[in-house]
Amino acid sequence: MGSGRGALILALLLLLVPFSTIPVIADEGRNDDWIREESPASPEKMALSVWQPSLASVMWDVAWSPSYARDASGIDISRDLAVVGLDGTLSVWNNSDGRVVMRVDHHMQLLGVDWLDGGHVITLDQRHNWDVYTLFDDGLSRPSDQIEHRSGHWSSNMTGIEQNWGHDMEVSANGTRVVFCGGRPDSGGEIVVVDTAYLLGLSTEKNSISLQTPDIVKVCRWSEDGASIATIERSSGGDSIRVYDSVSLEQTTLHNIATGSSGWHLDWKGSSQYSVAWTKSSGESVVSHFIEDGQLEWYSPLEENVTRIAWSTLTDSLYVGLLNEGQVLKLDAAGKVVEKKGWHAYRSSRSDIRALDIDASGNQMASVGQDGTVVIWSMAEFRGHPAHDSSIMREFEISPSEVLVAIAKGSGSLSIKDIKSGKEIQSCVHPNWGDSSQDVPYVKSVKWLVDDGLEKAVIGYTDGLIQWCSIVDSEETFDTQTLGVFEIFGRLAVKDKNTLVITSVVDGSDSLTGGKVRVLTRIAPQVWEVANTWDCDDTCWVMEFNRDGTLLATAEQTGKIRIWQTSEAAPSDWLELESPHSHGNYTGVVEWSPRSNLLLSVGWDKRVVLFDIDGSSEVWSRSITFEGFSAGFSLEEPEVIIGSGMASDSSEGEILIYDANNGSLIDSWSTEGIPRGVAITGTASNKRYIAANSTGEWTVWMQDTDEDGHPDSVDLWPEDPSQWADSDGDGYGDNENGSEGDLCPLVSGRSIYDRLGCLDSDSDGWSDADQDWPPHPIGIADAFDEDPSQWNDSDSDSYGDNYFFDIIDELRVNQSGDAFVDDSSQWSDIDGDGCGDNHSWFLNGLWRVDIGDAFPNNSHQCSDQDGDSYGDNYSFTIGDDGLRFEMGDAFPQNPLAWSDLDGDGCPPNSTVASEIDNYPEDASNCQGDPEPSLPENLDIFVTSNSTQWRVKISWHSRGEHTEMIEVFIIELNESVDCDELCIGNASLSFNPAPAGYVDELRYIERSGPTRLIIVVRSTNLQYSTTTEQWSNYSGEELPVEINNETDDTPIPEENNSENESNSSSQIEVRSGKSDNSLLVWGGAAGLVLLIGASILLLRRRGSEEINLLNDSTYSELSPIAQPVCTRCGGTTQVIAHQGHDFHWCGACQQYNT
Repeated sequence: MGSGRGALILALLLLLVPFSTIPVIADEGRNDDWIREESPASPEKMALSVWQPSLASVMWDVAWSPSYARDASGIDISRDLAVVGLDGTLSVWNNSDGRVVMRVDHHMQLLGVDWLDGGHVITLDQRHNWDVYTLFDDGLSRPSDQIEHRSGHWSSNMTGIEQNWGHDMEVSANGTRVVFCGGRPDSGGEIVVVDTAYLLGLSTEKNSISLQTPDIVKVCRWSEDGASIATIERSSGGDSIRVYDSVSLEQTTLHNIATGSSGWHLDWKGSSQYSVAWTKSSGESVVSHFIEDGQLEWYSPLEENVTRIAWSTLTDSLYVGLLNEGQVLKLDAAGKVVEKKGWHAYRSSRSDIRALDIDASGNQMASVGQDGTVVIWSMAEFRGHPAHDSSIMREFEISPSEVLVAIAKGSGSLSIKDIKSGKEIQSCVHPNWGDSSQDVPYVKSVKWLVDDGLEKAVIGYTDGLIQWCSIVDSEETFDTQTLGVFEIFGRLAVKDKNTLVITSVVDGSDSLTGGKVRVLTRIAPQVWEVANTWDCDDTCWVMEFNRDGTLLATAEQTGKIRIWQTSEAAPSDWLELESPHSHGNYTGVVEWSPRSNLLLSVGWDKRVVLFDIDGSSEVWSRSITFEGFSAGFSLEEPEVIIGSGMASDSSEGEILIYDANNGSLIDSWSTEGIPRGVAITGTASNKRYIAANSTGEWTVWMQDTDEDGHPDSVDLWPEDPSQWADSDGDGYGDNENGSEGDLCPLVSGRSIYDRLGCLDSDSDGWSDADQDWPPHPIGIADAFDEDPSQWNDSDSDSYGDNYFFDIIDELRVNQSGDAFVDDSSQWSDIDGDGCGDNHSWFLNGLWRVDIGDAFPNNSHQCSDQDGDSYGDNYSFTIGDDGLRFEMGDAFPQNPLAWSDLDGDGCPPNSTVASEIDNYPEDASNCQGDPEPSLPENLDIFVTSNSTQWRVKISWHSRGEHTEMIEVFIIELNESVDCDELCIGNASLSFNPAPAGYVDELRYIERSGPTRLIIVVRSTNLQYSTTTEQWSNYSGEELPVEINNETDDTPIPEENNSENESNSSSQIEVRSGKSDNSLLVWGGAAGLVLLIGASILLLRRRGSEEINLLNDSTYSELSPIAQPVCTRCGGTTQVIAHQGHDFHWCGACQQYNT
């Protein structure tokens, strides 16, 4: 006991040696993607199908995940188990099917592991680092290649400045907080508590607290309610137990263990009681149990050395991991020993248990040891079975159906696994597993037997026990020692269900001592007898029956190959044949061809020999680099596989494939460790290479034509290295960067244009939009996922870019889509003229600007600037009469005209009289020289009495083309005719003619005549054209005798109707050149209007002084309010057209804006 404890203390002291003294810069938690870089080497055109790596060779901590699965009996058990070891590996093992689903190689020794939640594992290394890994279990038979990783430092309150070495870590029961603890001899210890959310990267707030302690903190554990943290703190004078408040880290309880003692572990029982495992200075181990306030309840001395303890609430028992015993000790609630079990061992030597963990359901416990074995315990029965063993793999055998593989583990058990999935189907355990035998038996040999259609593994243990194990159960055992002392069990071979052959030696360490071969036959159920025995000159090891059981081959330590004829039913009649050949020394492999009596042997002389037993001749032989450990034939193809390795240290190996016909090397690849078992299974189309190495790792490679790392059997594209899987079954590969890659690998879809393999609701080939793939035009997804005829919408107007229509009567009907893909304001074009039917307009100055088609049913017209309902697109043809047949508006900026029959450019109608075509059918003439027009709104009002004429004349503005205006007033008798010759000097003359309002009043003395002629003349000086208006006014008859006295009474302007003269009886308008005398007589209606206007003007004037006829002095009235032209100051005429007012300026001859 003392030496074992000393070795442990030495090992723990070695752990205190720092790995690095490089200063560390404080940093926050950081994220990175972890990608597996190491994996077994693969043969040419073969890919990994199954890879189950070994776990840590020296395991240090174990933790159950909080995720549950239900076992076959309906009990809830934790699904995953995480294990860390001193080799720096983290492995996660699926408890429900035996797969290793994650393996990470860390850069330092790992001392602690726990689960933050069901998908995240946290580890603590020997220095000051924490690492969080995200678990991905995709159900494959190999560890995930990619894991999300987050890491940081826990020491110095999560900064890492002090670089305290880590010793322990635990997640609180509710999963919200984590406690770290550790320290260094020269700086004392430290406790740090931090939020789980920070470690997961869900929060930037650490919410951490820390406490510096004088002594190194070796253990830190949460109470069940999370209110307290109990620690073991290492001191040279003796360790102490301290309890802290978890919120403040204030110490609430302290008690020292005995002087010179060492505490090893503690665990809480609920939230107020805890137990401590410790060792006295004398070396005796003790478990003490404390209740509230640190009061000792019981004290239990133990005979064994202790490593870990764990309380079970299900059984109300304390479980203790033992040092050098490889067992777990069970104590009841009072500290009394109940029993101990377990076979943690390396071969036959017992090992240490380094960690215990009971899952949250309380139904199972895991123990891990320094032997690299994981044992799962049923808490209700306190029964364990080895779940994983990394110590040494001794034997490996493929079932006859090539579906199962039996792998012998070093701790008294054997695992039957499915070759395709890698899952464990059955675990076969020695019936005495877990007892206190000093030498732990392990599996030394395994062969397969078909019994009534059921495949069974026949297992030979080192203690001589033979066990038959199927995928159903371990149904039969037989202890060969009951037949006599068989010394040390060697190997076995199976002829049929009633015949076995076993070998044994007296001393396994003395290879020169002779051994024996015994034939056993069944004489009754579970009753066997020795039917024949042969002696070996030296140690006999391997044996193998041929395909039909008629020949048996053995190999001795010297390398001699021996052959027995075994066709007779009675083993006593079996005969030894002549030895075919010998190897130079130990030969560990003999294998028969499944098609003939070809025997393959591989020796430690580094030679491979294929021998034809029937022909008594060597077929071929080859030299290899390492010693031979395993071999096998393919079932159909003529290939053999050889496993060889470095026998001296098991550090490396090599697998070779030879052509069985000629011995030519087909392929070879290196392995880590010795390949203790190899095989070739399947046919040419689904061939598998299988290998298991000495550490318990086993691998299956399958044919991979395209060498993409995915076997042809599962590769949906075996000749396309860029694709292999189709998770959603839509025909597009999951590798989006490969050929025809699926951009929606988990959603079945048939889209083919914008992206492959995504949902396409309308089956138009364009995928439905989603959050990461927006619709057109923001992205390129289908903008109309329920319309198979549309997918793009370039202008975002909700009308698709694909435009379809039918033609009826030259118009488009049944339109679908957008006729204007780049114009969001338009989509329809019934007449197909390229102008959208969604019509609107606005004014730009005087003219209309159209948006869309003003003529949606006329393919020849689109716009209408002047709004006269005639399109601006003007065209015509010439008729037989030389005039135009017109289409559209010949005058697009003249709302009163649209036709130009003669094509002379003169409108038939206009607001400007001088523009009007007076000769609409004569292209050579519109109007001749411009003729001036009379003043606008010309008013002449004449009254008289017996002594004088009163003449009032006014107008609003000068006429068109007018440069000078003259007024002639002529008094004549009725009998006298007047023409141009009677006109003298103008009574009024305006040169230049004013643009605005004019109002003049003249009083003229009557000389006797009874009428008055007034001529208003407008003159265009440039062209010498005039227009005149002649007005004839009749006055009151004068008496025959004229009184010489002048009647100076003014003509009243109001109530003067009795004195007013008659309205002019004639109005004559003359126009032309200056010598033109054209006479046009006006009608009486015009005269009446003039008289009415004159009366209105007289009423506005009032009394004014009488002036002579030719007096140039006149009084001008204030002008009437009129719109003024902004260009020239003249008045404008307002024309209302289509809801708008157009202001025409007669002075400057254009519309005013």
